Amino acid sequence: MTEDGTYVLLYTQWNRKVPRLAVATSKDLKHWTKFGPAFEKAYNGKFKDEATKSASLVTTLKGDKQVIAKVNGKYFMYWGEYAVHAATSDNLVDWYPVLDEKNELKKLARPRKGHFDCQMTECGPPAIRTKKGIVLLYNGKNAGKDRDTSYPA
Repeated sequence: MTEDGTYVLLYTQWNRKVPRLAVATSKDLKHWTKFGPAFEKAYNGKFKDEATKSASLVTTLKGDKQVIAKVNGKYFMYWGEYAVHAATSDNLVDWYPVLDEKNELKKLARPRKGHFDCQMTECGPPAIRTKKGIVLLYNGKNAGKDRDTSYPA
């Protein structure tokens, strides 16, 4: 939630073809306002219809509450299923993916051959900003010929 008590939900919309990150907010966790796809307005809709899921907002602890934090003046989220990407926002509704030098989605972490995450790096719970940096947990999928054989598939 934000410092003023607004809850922000980043969820996966599913139209039976393409999963898309979407945004909803609530003040009471009962009544929600849906805003549609998170990347709908970014770069003239370039990523609106691409498969996007698994978002993790950067948060920090304020007293006994975990609240959404800004990084360099903007809200920041990690997202992705087969690679970890990032996006920024000024308002928590309209998100702009971070791009690389080729104007493609920048991959911050990707599957690694011979490791537990050889097939998937999927963002997990909210990332948390600490005095030493940001901690992001992600799921890995260990399967196929490139898996880490010291662990089960």
